[in-house]
Amino acid sequence: MTDTELDALIAERVMGWKLLVVQDPSRAINFGDHFENWVADNGDGPGMYAPYEWKPSESIDLAMKVVEKMGDWDGFDFMLTHQFKNHIGMRSWSAGFVEYNDDGSYEWHALGEHSTSPARAICLAALKAMGVEIHD
Repeated sequence: MTDTELDALIAERVMGWKLLVVQDPSRAINFGDHFENWVADNGDGPGMYAPYEWKPSESIDLAMKVVEKMGDWDGFDFMLTHQFKNHIGMRSWSAGFVEYNDDGSYEWHALGEHSTSPARAICLAALKAMGVEIHD
């Protein structure tokens, strides 16, 4: 899966946004014949991010917005670990989310989603915790 595809899935399935495409001839000089923004699913408020700006799979700052959103959903807690060398001798990041139940028990979601970057590991784990299976 490309970073662009992963970023779009995060926007839709985790952040709850939709891609709003606006046909606006007055903006044609800067954007061609249309422009796009990820916006809140209810359509209220200004655009959140243009697709070229929304890169949580590449930016740790944006990936942390995903972590914050996961905490808003169901009170997911977050874990990120770094292995200096994994089983094939490469650096690896692993992310996971844990959800606490009313009775005090907990359930791990997406523990062990690995990637060579922390931002991508966070995105993969968030999607898995939301029930989206990605084969990366």
